[in-house]
Amino acid sequence: MASRLEQALARFRHGRHQPEADPPPAEADQEAAKPPPGRGDAFRARVEERLRILEQQTGVAYAPYRSLVVWGPLLPQDRSRLAEDEARLVEVGIHSRRRAADALGVPDPETEFAR
Repeated sequence: MASRLEQALARFRHGRHQPEADPPPAEADQEAAKPPPGRGDAFRARVEERLRILEQQTGVAYAPYRSLVVWGPLLPQDRSRLAEDEARLVEVGIHSRRRAADALGVPDPETEFAR
């Protein structure tokens, strides 16, 4: 019997993966930035297969296998708009400085605050 990874890859190669539902009209322009549907299934199956192998080698149980495939943006982002929005949210007290730094991707907010 083929592993789940092999089955997912076979479905992907032959175009028999489950198509995603049509996006709402507001998200239609973002559809071009998404990768083809079905790839996430193949990646999840590969992660599960690797976790099973790791379990066999180390004896540590990782089941149930839960993985989330996160696709990064393919198009450039408007970071200046995000920075302005976060500055306003901090100014009115909705977000903390730490949460704004996390949203902007600052790796070490404490060092930045000390400067």
